Amino acid sequence: MNFRRKKGTGLSKWGQVFYSKPVPICVVGIRPIFSLSIFVFLAAVFLFSSCKQKVVPNLVFSEETLSHWDRATFPTVEACARYHWEKHAAYLGKTPEEYTKDAIQFFSANRSNARPLRLKDGEEGFVIRTGPGGPGGYFTSDGKIVSFWYSYARRRR
Repeated sequence: MNFRRKKGTGLSKWGQVFYSKPVPICVVGIRPIFSLSIFVFLAAVFLFSSCKQKVVPNLVFSEETLSHWDRATFPTVEACARYHWEKHAAYLGKTPEEYTKDAIQFFSANRSNARPLRLKDGEEGFVIRTGPGGPGGYFTSDGKIVSFWYSYARRRR
């Protein structure tokens, strides 16, 4: 672009002023940028919180379902099962019974891939991972479920 000033009035024939140095198209102060960033943050919080599935607080887990779970670091077996079901399966529409059944089947099918480790509560257990983004879980040495997830790609954050 040519930024030389025209001789005479300093205006071009279309009424635009030509400056000798380029002028930024948009000069914005810090306050509008800060306000915009707050708006974007609040919009993101609203969108992500509104699409979170609301879990039924008084859902009762059956005794048979709870018999397959380990208490781990939770105060009760039901607290452990409820926490992991809400985190990994409720948003997929799975019931606690379906989630527990899937975890048991996954452990049976992939026990050969299990790596031994010490769980957070000090107990011996296994971790099974099927690859990046795939299903996996933590299990006690006697096969009780500590945690099970379907896939990182579909997991709610």
